[in-house]
Amino acid sequence: MKTIEHSYGADLSWVENFAKQFGGKIEGNFIIMPEELQTGTRYFLDCGEGIIAYYVNVLYNKNFRFIQKNKNNDFVGLYYNLTEGEATVSSNSSVYDVGRWRYNLSVLDGSLETDYNVKAGSCTFALCIFIKKSMIAKFVKKNNIPLPDVDKITDPSKIPLSDLTE
Repeated sequence: MKTIEHSYGADLSWVENFAKQFGGKIEGNFIIMPEELQTGTRYFLDCGEGIIAYYVNVLYNKNFRFIQKNKNNDFVGLYYNLTEGEATVSSNSSVYDVGRWRYNLSVLDGSLETDYNVKAGSCTFALCIFIKKSMIAKFVKKNNIPLPDVDKITDPSKIPLSDLTE
């Protein structure tokens, strides 16, 4: 099993380190990986205004454990994952099967650490969108969306200590 410790984010600071962990490289907006590890496409795009799209369409040729420890927690990740094969995601003590016929849509705060385990022979088709929390707050306020706790949701430092201990 190959273990990759990496981070994501709503900027492109994570891309080069992610590719290097595989022994891969960046060509334009593509992350090119050695074929003995996986075949297929990994593509990233800076959509502007604190939004990054990451597209994955790969066949894993080896078992992988992806440990996600984000360097910044200023974003939310939306993960739409249609894996065919064996894949799980875990955080703390919870483990979920992911893929086309299981959990296939996740919304995760950038502060969470997760493990994604995938078996050789599995095909992953996924779209990940990373959005800065500040952009979510701006959007909510600009569009008069009635979300009174948007500041607490997008800036954990604004949560009163009493709310954390209840």
